[in-house]
Amino acid sequence: MAVFAAASAGLSAPEIRINWVAGSAAGRSLDLSLIGDVRVVKHACTPYNGLRRAAPTYELDSFRVDNHKYLNKRRLLREFLLSCLILLIIFYIVSRLDLSEKLYAFSRAYEVIDLDDMLFSLGLFLPIYMAIFAVRRFGELTILVRESSTDSLTGLINHRRVQALLAQEVSRAQRFRRPLSVVLFDIDNFKDVNDSHGHPVGDAVLRQVASLLSSAVRSVDYLARTGGEEFMLIATETEGALAQEVAERMRLILSNADFGIGRPVTASFGVSQLRRGETVAALLQRADERLYWSKRDGRNRVCGIKNDTGSKSA
Repeated sequence: MAVFAAASAGLSAPEIRINWVAGSAAGRSLDLSLIGDVRVVKHACTPYNGLRRAAPTYELDSFRVDNHKYLNKRRLLREFLLSCLILLIIFYIVSRLDLSEKLYAFSRAYEVIDLDDMLFSLGLFLPIYMAIFAVRRFGELTILVRESSTDSLTGLINHRRVQALLAQEVSRAQRFRRPLSVVLFDIDNFKDVNDSHGHPVGDAVLRQVASLLSSAVRSVDYLARTGGEEFMLIATETEGALAQEVAERMRLILSNADFGIGRPVTASFGVSQLRRGETVAALLQRADERLYWSKRDGRNRVCGIKNDTGSKSA
C-alpha cells in the first residue's frame, strides 16, 4: 500500500513524506504525477507497534504541510525576490537621473567635510546592520511562532495550531483520497484530582499524561492539548478501525501508569474517520459524540467505528 504521511509538528523545512511499503502492493504502481518532484531518503514512517507488522519501507520526500506561514521558505523567497526588484528599480532611477555623478560633483565641491568617506562608511554599515537585524528578527519570530503554537504546560501542540493542522490534513486527505482519523479524549473526573490534591498536582498529572502519550504515537501524527483536560490526536494515514486500536492502547497506557496520587488516572476516547467530502466540523462532531458515548457508558473506554451498529462507515 502507498502511504502519504504528514511529518511531525516542528517548524523546520517543508516536506511531505510518502512511504511505499515493500511487498504490500505487488502488481500495483504508484502515480507521482499529482505530487511533483520527489527524492528518495532512507528514513521511513513506522507503523504503530503491535498493531501492524512492520515492513521494509521506502520514503519519498517532497514538502511538509505543517510548515508555519510566517516561516515558510517560499514566503522568504518571495520577499527576497521583492527586495531584488526594489533594488533594480532604485538602480534604474539612479542611472536615469545621474544621481551618482551629481553626488560625486557635490562631494568634490565640499571636500572639507569628507562626504565621500562618509557615504562609503554608510554603504558598508547599512548592509551589515540589516543582515544582523534580519537574523535576530528571524530568530525572535521563530520563538514567537513556536510559543504561539505550543501549550506551555505540556509542550504539546495547542488548540489553535492543531485546528490549522487538521484543516490542512483534511484537505490533503480529500485531495489524494487517503484515510485520516481523529481521536478526541479527556481525563476522567479530572476535577476531583484538582479538588483533592490541588492544581499543582493536577498540572503534574497533565504533564505526565502528555509525556506518556507522546512516546506512544508516531512522529507523523499530531498530539495536542485542546483545553483543560481535553486532548486530540490526528492520526494521518490511519483508518478508523486502526485508530480505535491506537486509542485503546493509549487508554491502557494511562490506566496502567502510576501517577503518584493514590488512584488511577483514566481517560475516555471518541474516534472518527474522515468521510468523502466531509468537513472538519463534521469530523470533529462525530468524534465528540463518540467521546460522549464513552462517558455515558461508564468512562475509561473507547468508542469509534466498531461501536456503530449497522454502519459500515466511520
